[in-house]
Amino acid sequence: MAISLEVLDYAGDDEHGRFCAAVCVRDGNARQYLLYRGRTDDGTQRFVHETADFPDERTVKKAFPGYFVESWKETEGLGHGVTTRAFWEAVDASRESRNRARAQ
Repeated sequence: MAISLEVLDYAGDDEHGRFCAAVCVRDGNARQYLLYRGRTDDGTQRFVHETADFPDERTVKKAFPGYFVESWKETEGLGHGVTTRAFWEAVDASRESRNRARAQ
């Protein structure tokens, strides 16, 4: 079964090159809820990817955008079998869906 990704919420700061997303990764019937962020480390000036796990959709949405989350783990991208391209495609689809909903 293919892995799918749903972006539940997203915030980005293109000027400073950082973002945070609340996501649901689906693999068959299994679902994993995560906050995923990318940011530039102030000390090393390298771009860092981090995730934090949550038990369900309600808690990941409540924790978004992650200001008070202490359980961040550095990762190689989002992980969980999701490519960087698939993540950004899901972000774009989420934005388009929200824009259509606002227009109605």
